[in-house]
Amino acid sequence: ATMWVSKVWPWIGEAAQKNGSPPPPNGTAPGHARMRSRRNPNMCDLLFQAQMGRTKLRRTKDLPIFSRVDKQFEAMPSLIEDLENAQKQSLEPTMRALRRLMELLAPPMTEAPDQVVTQRHRAAFIAFRGPELLIRVLKRPPPMCSCLAGSCQCPLRQTPVDAQPVDDIEDPVPDSAAKFRNECLCLLRELCYSSPHLCEEMFKQRGFIASLFKFMAHKETFDNAVVLVEETLAMRCETFNLATIPDFHNLVEGLDTREMAFFCRVLAQVVFEPDDQHPDHSGSKSMDLLTARRAHTEQVAVKNTDHNHAVLVGIPCLLPRLVKLLKPPYHHRSAPEALFALLQPDRDLHLDPHIDAHFLVPMGMFALASQMSAPHLELFTLATHQVEVLFVLCTLLAGKRKADVQDAVVKLGIVDVLTSMFDYMKWDAPPADTPPPERIHGPGCECNPESALRIQFLRIVHNLCERDCENQSTKMLLLTAEEREQTERAVRGESVKLQVSADNTGRGLLHRILYVFMNESPDSTYRFWLASCIEAFLRGSNPRNQLYLCHSGLLAHLLSSISEDCNLKCPGALQTNFDLLGELLKFNPMVFRMANDILSTTKFSAFIQLAVTHLIDSNVFIRSVVLSLERFSRHPEIYDLSACALHRFIDHNRFVLLRDLMTVVTIDEINQENICCLNTALVFLLYGHHRGVMSEYVDSMRRSEVEADRPGYITANFLQLLEFWKEYYAFRGKDCLSLEYSSGIRFFEWRALVDLLCGEAGPTSLRTPGSSMGGGTACGSDTTVGACAAGGKLSSALRVKK
Repeated sequence: ATMWVSKVWPWIGEAAQKNGSPPPPNGTAPGHARMRSRRNPNMCDLLFQAQMGRTKLRRTKDLPIFSRVDKQFEAMPSLIEDLENAQKQSLEPTMRALRRLMELLAPPMTEAPDQVVTQRHRAAFIAFRGPELLIRVLKRPPPMCSCLAGSCQCPLRQTPVDAQPVDDIEDPVPDSAAKFRNECLCLLRELCYSSPHLCEEMFKQRGFIASLFKFMAHKETFDNAVVLVEETLAMRCETFNLATIPDFHNLVEGLDTREMAFFCRVLAQVVFEPDDQHPDHSGSKSMDLLTARRAHTEQVAVKNTDHNHAVLVGIPCLLPRLVKLLKPPYHHRSAPEALFALLQPDRDLHLDPHIDAHFLVPMGMFALASQMSAPHLELFTLATHQVEVLFVLCTLLAGKRKADVQDAVVKLGIVDVLTSMFDYMKWDAPPADTPPPERIHGPGCECNPESALRIQFLRIVHNLCERDCENQSTKMLLLTAEEREQTERAVRGESVKLQVSADNTGRGLLHRILYVFMNESPDSTYRFWLASCIEAFLRGSNPRNQLYLCHSGLLAHLLSSISEDCNLKCPGALQTNFDLLGELLKFNPMVFRMANDILSTTKFSAFIQLAVTHLIDSNVFIRSVVLSLERFSRHPEIYDLSACALHRFIDHNRFVLLRDLMTVVTIDEINQENICCLNTALVFLLYGHHRGVMSEYVDSMRRSEVEADRPGYITANFLQLLEFWKEYYAFRGKDCLSLEYSSGIRFFEWRALVDLLCGEAGPTSLRTPGSSMGGGTACGSDTTVGACAAGGKLSSALRVKK
């Protein structure tokens, strides 16, 4: 109504002058108009009288339409205007007006309010621009007393409103002022929780986020300010830059233990890009994936997340305090065990007793928390924020400063902390089938606290081991001194039997993870992440670590699991086992001998049949085998290829495997999950190029197309995939480095091979029709290319040459 009046009022005066209707003489309106305005006041009459100077409209309530609007929206406009008028007077009437709004918009939980009515009130408050008024009041609070004269000597009097900058916030020294600001923040928090679009609007306001960070420096307003910042940043379109926060280092250093754990909820929103919330593009089309990569490349070279990582790593006390939050007695267990541990009377805790259970206790546990003492409640609070602490550390370990962060946390004893923390978790308990009754992160949240904690724990172990260079010193910390000694004995050829069991006495973190992995069901939520930790430990590791895991039973477990039918019923289980087996075998002749001994003739045929019929799942394993065999061929003294069943199979079916890898996906199906099939096919072609037989491969592919009466289904399809490959790797240097590090082949060799295949002319170009249809000897010592092309079914080529 106020906005409508401000637009209509000047127009009425201009219209009156244009129509030649001057005001009546002596400032007196006609009698009938005067009578009508007294008996049944009309809004236009009132506006006209005010325009002519005969009456004054001091408040919006004086408008006749206001009463109808106020009645329609259940007195919400009146309450908003009362708050606006009160904040011009003093703090006491402003607090009264604010409490009246709180009763409608954020009723106490003990009163079981009607959610429909509350939501209607909140919608009306937002529609009449109530949040903007709250923000103005926060930035320019009302005077502590009603004396507004400049000569007032009242000690509680604040700086006049017009003398205070908009973005400047005076420190709330009096308790009443701090309580007032806390009430405003609480009301804004409730509104943001029920109306997510409001967070996005507030994020756009200049200086609003910085103002909230300043409120975090005070204990009275810390809790609500953190929650409000978290809700606001969660709806952002871009990552907030922490470098714009004044005195951020001192803010972090001034937080106590409880506040630091709670503050990680804010840090979790600024250490990753919004685009990384859903990094899985497995279902994206090829063009959509390339478009996303182009858009990612066009962004600024140094992102806000990079700035934030630099700011956080540059705070000396941050990483030590985050690691300390993971130490006992802050470990999180299942809910009953956690409460039992927290209520033990013999704990000697020196924690800040200031706590507000309404904001810190998980949803649905307020009644239980209200019965706990302050130290126990704070300890429970620290446990509930373990997920955020792990997420912040995990993200810092995966950023551009990950090498510095890895070295720093290792010096702080992170491995011992994670080992102790692992024992506190119950891995044998299945995750909850249903989400909690109250959503942790607002409407639509499906997070399960226990499963989220375990997954974040495994992610931090993975990122601690993952590094695109040698990281042996950190990986060896996952083994105890006794385990390292047993590994050395195995390398020397001594008989070593490492039994993986539930008894963790004298065992390191890797043994614990390995035991849980080998006892998890194929459809377990955690099996993929457990395998990722083991795979990161093996990637780029020395042969000793591979032997340790083999002697621990991992090799036999993987070969047995792959052959089981249950893996085919669980999505991703087969690929997880094959990928881990590939890292376990890679470049290690001793492990190849052990695998050769485990796989008898019957088991080998079943194993290979499963691999060749599920190439998308097994292609990384096949690539590891080909890379390893190629290295062994240069050093025949370390491994006898003639005694290797895998070598005989690869050598006999080289062309058929290559053909199937080139056609297993199409340009419409390619994504981040199956682009590895292209890389495996390129490994075959690269080694064929080194032997000078790549042109024979190309001719054989064209002959297969003619015999199948399907022109281009191999060469044209693979040519499209190679064009996609070139553009895909043009946008991400990290992926190029990862491909080079995992294969031992420099990336310029990969690119040169792709350019050769995509060339306009030449015997190795997929664009040039084959000039020769004759056979060759590229597929094996006793099998011609023509024979492979004619009878190219792998099921008929499973015979192992003696």
